[in-house]
Amino acid sequence: MTLKPILILLAALSGPALAQDTDPAAEPTVAPPRDALVTLINNSGAMVMHFFATPVLPEPESSGQSAGIAPTATAAPTESADLLAGGVISPGSNAVLNLPGGADICTFTLRFELRDQRIVQGSADVCASDVYVIE
Repeated sequence: MTLKPILILLAALSGPALAQDTDPAAEPTVAPPRDALVTLINNSGAMVMHFFATPVLPEPESSGQSAGIAPTATAAPTESADLLAGGVISPGSNAVLNLPGGADICTFTLRFELRDQRIVQGSADVCASDVYVIE
């Protein structure tokens, strides 16, 4: 006899929640934009003093425009501010940083300025691997 009131109570509590979760007219939840995380491993033998990243935007597709009409120009991406923001990456250490541009950008040009005055440059596809080794 006490089981029936508990079942009715559970049905009353779960009914509206199930209807909300399965309502096809409900608007989907959109995740907020985020930057791409990358782990930098310093195997250079010198301290990394500055780190800059530039997103590489995909080439625009040909729109089949007729002769005499120039395609719309897009602004070239600019290099980020120093992503270490006054910090350093010691030799043999690593750091996890956000690359600007959002998680939908995969390729970045990277530039590292080392304490011994060397500049190390490279590119990274963070969609293929989120680890970059500085050598």
